[in-house]
Amino acid sequence: MASGAGSSWRWRSAPTRRCCSWTSPAPAERQDFSRLIAALPREVTVVLIEHDMDVALGLADRVTMLHNGAVIFEGAPEAVQRNPQVREVYFGKA
Repeated sequence: MASGAGSSWRWRSAPTRRCCSWTSPAPAERQDFSRLIAALPREVTVVLIEHDMDVALGLADRVTMLHNGAVIFEGAPEAVQRNPQVREVYFGKA
């Protein structure tokens, strides 16, 4: 396991998987983590659960949006904000 000094995020690795989690990171930590993910080789698959839409859409090649446990959108990040159901659920307007 590795983490930055004083950091609230943790990078955990096992032989077949890697996981990272944090609680309420400071803005600088969020930026550092976003840069870390963006720097990964394109061949690496990352499953990111993120509620900051700017971060999520800025990093993703493909997006799956859930609401109440059901998939309401799958597609390109550019298309997610144009989807009426996603707009209603996540942005509060269709």
